[in-house]
Amino acid sequence: MVHSWNHTTELATNIAREASKVGADAWVSYFDDRLWLATFVEMDEKYASRKSPLSAAHGEVVTSEVELGGPQDPKVFDRTKPERMAAMDAWYKEIQDRKRERKVRSVFVGLGQVTPQRARKYGVSYPRWKRAVTAALGYDLRKLAAKGQLVGKAIAGAPEVRITGEGTDLTLTTSGREAFVDDGIIDGNDIARGALHASLPVGTTSIAPLETSAEGTVTFPSTPLWGKMIRNLCWTFRGGRLVDYSADKNLKAFSNYFDAAKGDKDRIAWLSIGLNPRCTYLGGFVDHLVEGAISVGVGTNEDLGGANRGTFEFGGTIPRASVQVGGTTVVDRGRLRA
Repeated sequence: MVHSWNHTTELATNIAREASKVGADAWVSYFDDRLWLATFVEMDEKYASRKSPLSAAHGEVVTSEVELGGPQDPKVFDRTKPERMAAMDAWYKEIQDRKRERKVRSVFVGLGQVTPQRARKYGVSYPRWKRAVTAALGYDLRKLAAKGQLVGKAIAGAPEVRITGEGTDLTLTTSGREAFVDDGIIDGNDIARGALHASLPVGTTSIAPLETSAEGTVTFPSTPLWGKMIRNLCWTFRGGRLVDYSADKNLKAFSNYFDAAKGDKDRIAWLSIGLNPRCTYLGGFVDHLVEGAISVGVGTNEDLGGANRGTFEFGGTIPRASVQVGGTTVVDRGRLRA
C-alpha cells in the first residue's frame, strides 16, 4: 500500500510499479490538502472518534506500507486543532497495534515533505533542503548499517549516559535495553524483534532509555511543528518525566500539541544518534540524520522495546553535542567517535 499525496503521485506510481514487477499486489491511496481540511477541520466533530472501517480493513490485509509525505502547504495546520486529531487516537492506535501484531512493515519517505510551500512557511531554502535530502538518500545503506551497529554497542546497556551541549545536560540509563539501527532495510532479524519501521533518507541508531531515568535539561535550537518553527525549545526532566518546558518562540505550537495528547506523553522515549555523513543541518528537518547529531524524544517507544504506550511521540535535535558512556566519549561536540 502506497500512501500518496497530490504532489507525490508520480513517485507513488513509480514505487507501485517497481513493487508490482516483483509480484506485489500494489495499491495507491490518494490524499491532498483539501481532504486534510475535510477530515481534520470541516467534518462534524461527532465523527472524529468513529473508527474508520476502511482503515481497519486495510490493517487486516496490508503487509507493507510506504508513506509519501504530508500536506503540500503547511498553512492547513493553522486551521487544524490538535484536540480534533487526538480524538482519533484511540481507534488509530487499535489499528496500528493490529498491524504491529501482524508484523506489517512500513517506510516513511521524507522527500514527500520537501515542497516550496513548506520551505517558505518554515523559513528555509527549498533548493538547499532538496539537495540535502537527495544527497542523504544516496548514501550506502550497508555502510550505515555497519556504523550503526558500532554505535549501538557503545550506548546499549549503560548504567549512565550523559548528553551535554548548549543548554543541555541530561543523564539517563539504558541498562537492559538494546539499540536499534535504522538503516533503511527491514530484514528478517528486524521483523523478529519488532523493528518494523524505516525512514528514507535514513541513518540513526536509537535506544529506549529506562523510562524513569532521565534527569536534567535538553535544548533544541530549531524544531518545526504544525507550520511553526519553535526556537530554543527547552525540556526539563525529573525521574524520566517531562516536568517543565519553555521556548523563545512559538511555544504554543508545542504546548497545544502536547496538552491534547494522551498516553505516556511526558516520559522519556528515545535517544538517537545520527549516522549519515551526507546530511546537513537544516533547522530541524533532517538534522537527526546528520552524522554525530543527538536527538531526544518523549512519548511512545514500543518499536524500540520500551514501555511507553500511546500514539504521541515528539522530539528534537541538539546539534554539535556530546555523549559520554561511562569514561568513553561516543560523540564529541557533534563528531562521531564510536
